[in-house]
Amino acid sequence: MKKSIAVVWNDMYHPADTYRDIVRATFTEDRWDVLTTDYIRDVVRMERKPDLVVNFTIGCGNPDNNEHLRIDEQQVLLDAVEGGMGMLFVHAGLAVIDPGSPMFHIALGHFASHPKEHAPVRILPLAGCRHPVLAGVEPFESPDEHYFCQVDMDRAVPFLCSVSAAGTEIAGWSQDLGKGRTCSITPGHTASMLSNMGRLLSNAADWCVRRI
Repeated sequence: MKKSIAVVWNDMYHPADTYRDIVRATFTEDRWDVLTTDYIRDVVRMERKPDLVVNFTIGCGNPDNNEHLRIDEQQVLLDAVEGGMGMLFVHAGLAVIDPGSPMFHIALGHFASHPKEHAPVRILPLAGCRHPVLAGVEPFESPDEHYFCQVDMDRAVPFLCSVSAAGTEIAGWSQDLGKGRTCSITPGHTASMLSNMGRLLSNAADWCVRRI
């Protein structure tokens, strides 16, 4: 059965064109009813929430008057997830999230830093981890913006790591939150990195909507 999905994309540093091919290839018409928007605030305003939100753009950002989501707007999303909506954060989706905020409660992490230059980043399933999101996912490597994040490791379930000359970092984690599920995945700044991530993103989306 098809699931509804809202894809949030397109900011100054992460244009929609970077993500268009991977979105088309991963969220196919036979499995998903896809809505795309530049504004996560549009999801907040939806009377009927989608089954899944995939956020490729800055986590609490909105071009509307350069304002970020207010706490009450973030709470709308948290309530929706606790009520059963899935949410998948990819790369920049983890940026501009304040610790302790409702959005942090959903993502269980936020962007802290990255090296100035793009460099090869190797993405590896955590040794011994059997998370359903990892089914069929093999290690891959591509130049990317290597994200380092603050993660609530008391609640997050890590399943992926990233390795570059800058160090090693958790690159993917998940949680069950009320009736909903969320995943956070840190790679995905460049089209070349995204081209390796189809199976990972497909699995993560399916897990968030309880298909797997």
